[in-house]
Amino acid sequence: MKTIFITGATSGIGKATAILLAKQKNRLILCGRNKTILEELKTELSKETEVFTLSFDVRNSDEVFAAIYSLPEDWKNIDVLINNAGMGMVGAVEDSKKEEILRLFNLNLVGAVQMMSAVLPNMRENKFGKIINVSSIGSEMGLPFRGFYSASKSALDKVTEAMRYEVYPWNIHVCSLHLGDIKT
Repeated sequence: MKTIFITGATSGIGKATAILLAKQKNRLILCGRNKTILEELKTELSKETEVFTLSFDVRNSDEVFAAIYSLPEDWKNIDVLINNAGMGMVGAVEDSKKEEILRLFNLNLVGAVQMMSAVLPNMRENKFGKIINVSSIGSEMGLPFRGFYSASKSALDKVTEAMRYEVYPWNIHVCSLHLGDIKT
């Protein structure tokens, strides 16, 4: 049984992943910003496995590190981090506003990096870990009217690639999961 931390667990891919991993009897730490949905999901999944929930915003560095440090001792050994929290952005590149672009990159890239930074010390100590960054097939090409979304996921892929080499000596494996269009 592994302890798996999932960000963006309250809907879509994150929620579906949590349901699947609960059926496989993994211990789950579920993160999302909506406390009500998190508690409903915890009640549902607790029939299958142990579930711990944390409500915080991965874009906020202080909240990320406070959440990780607040975990009870028996939940601190995180085997797998699934960086799923993210958002899309649709529109022509020329029409995109600076604030929208920064919000997108802050969630899709910076939030994932902060989560990795928060769990890596424990993974290094245990000499084991897996980090899965949910990316997109759109990271491989500039999708029309999704240019900045593609760019944010491409940046995540490059950071993932660098991180993979940086943490390999501690038996920590990092990868990107390139998903296509999914109705979430």
